[in-house]
Amino acid sequence: MRQMVPVRSGMVRESLNMRRAELAREVEMQPGVITWIETGRFIPYDNQIEKIAKVYRSRGWRGETSSLLDEIPDAVEVG
Repeated sequence: MRQMVPVRSGMVRESLNMRRAELAREVEMQPGVITWIETGRFIPYDNQIEKIAKVYRSRGWRGETSSLLDEIPDAVEVG
């Protein structure tokens, strides 16, 4: 079984002062799917991560799309 490891997308979203619900509306996904992507529970399809990257870029982010799925191994899960 694959271990769930948070990915960089959530950090980027937070650095852009976006709420999950706001991102979900803009990319036309359920907020829960955004949570699953950010926590590593769900590996998004290419078109999903591209939509997320496009929204981030419209807010000034300049990173590579693939970097949004970089794992954050030292992240501490709360709850």
